[in-house]
Amino acid sequence: MSTLQSRIIFSILLAILGLALLFLFVQDKTSSERHQQAEINQYISKLEQLDAKLEKQILLMDSWYFRSYDDLNSVYTEYKAQLASPPSLPETLAPCIPELQANLKKKFPLIEQLKSNNALLRNSLNYLPNLIELMFSGLETAKQHRQITQETSILFRNYLQNEVIQSLTNQLVDYRVETNQVIPDSGLLPDGLHPLWNNMLKHLSLLNMHRDNNIKLSQQLESMAMQPKIEAFNKLFSEHLAFLDEHREQQQTWLAIYVLAGLLLISVLIYALRHYHEQHYFHKTESMTDTLTGLGNRRLLEQQLPVLFGEARRNHTSLGILFIDLDGFKAVNDTLGHPRGDELLRHIANELQLSLRENDLVIRFGGDEFVLAIANANKDILERIAKNTLRLCSARLEQNIQVSASIGISHYPSNTRNMHELVELADQAMYQAKQEGKQCIRFYTPE
Repeated sequence: MSTLQSRIIFSILLAILGLALLFLFVQDKTSSERHQQAEINQYISKLEQLDAKLEKQILLMDSWYFRSYDDLNSVYTEYKAQLASPPSLPETLAPCIPELQANLKKKFPLIEQLKSNNALLRNSLNYLPNLIELMFSGLETAKQHRQITQETSILFRNYLQNEVIQSLTNQLVDYRVETNQVIPDSGLLPDGLHPLWNNMLKHLSLLNMHRDNNIKLSQQLESMAMQPKIEAFNKLFSEHLAFLDEHREQQQTWLAIYVLAGLLLISVLIYALRHYHEQHYFHKTESMTDTLTGLGNRRLLEQQLPVLFGEARRNHTSLGILFIDLDGFKAVNDTLGHPRGDELLRHIANELQLSLRENDLVIRFGGDEFVLAIANANKDILERIAKNTLRLCSARLEQNIQVSASIGISHYPSNTRNMHELVELADQAMYQAKQEGKQCIRFYTPE
């Protein structure tokens, strides 16, 4: 393999490798981006779920059925842990996590305050029925002892009932409506009910104060809601996905250009390699072909004879060489001209090729000399081929010019076991045939 051929093949392999690496890189990057997108999408969904759970627990604190803060604490802990372990985020989304963490951190003390205030409020509401029962009992006793009138009893009862209903309503809804009730004059009550009445008013005042605190804390918590920031996070993520889609389209366009350029380069290199092979084969064939007859020349004989000899030696078969020299050919050139001589050579070459097997070798050795290499043939077969060859080479031309042939035959392994001596011995046998009158066949025999 020549240096140029090696370079072309190396360039083709390098181009293919480059395209393969580029394709793998794009596939890996696309796969990584999609994996990251799936993780971020799941992460945002999880944050939304946790935020909804946290808000639900905050709302439940105002419910009559709220009994434990364990669920609230559990949700907050999970929420905090989720924010502390985000997936790998692009630069545009990374700042969102610290903002969410800071907001949750500020929100937690308000939740704790709301928990404390709700506990006080709930205790007050739980104690309220006992106070009312005591007050109503005291009013009934005072009325029976004629310490207060029926109207006074009804006045105080109505006031307490309205205030209690208002307190209960405030617990069920998230606002408090001012009733504008006038507090009855405590002077209408006997001295024994004054401490109970004052305690009742104080308890109602504390109840309303806790409720007002609840409202304020709830409003502050609403102002620090996480949902808008999560929505902003989600919006940035959507914009990031849109950017990636646009970038991926551009990337695919460039990839297509690179692939086309790579395929064009590979096509050019393959064409160059093919052209090199064709030229190399042409020059190689031309250098081993006789231009006049189309037969192989001495170079082809030098290349193929070792192959035939090696096969005969490995397979323990025979190899015969026929060395042919045309008799009277000089007269053809001198009398009829070189074109007529060339025509005769082409005719004989064609006849020789047609008379032999495909694996036999027909060589124009030079001038009017031919060499036949016959594989796996004993002396009888070689003699029969030689006689047929002698017939093919014999012709009577214009002006009574007679052309014939003298043929010398050497045989492996009976004559020699040396490949280089085979053609030489056949040549010697051919000269022996010429000396014995031409137009004859002679096997090589040692002198």
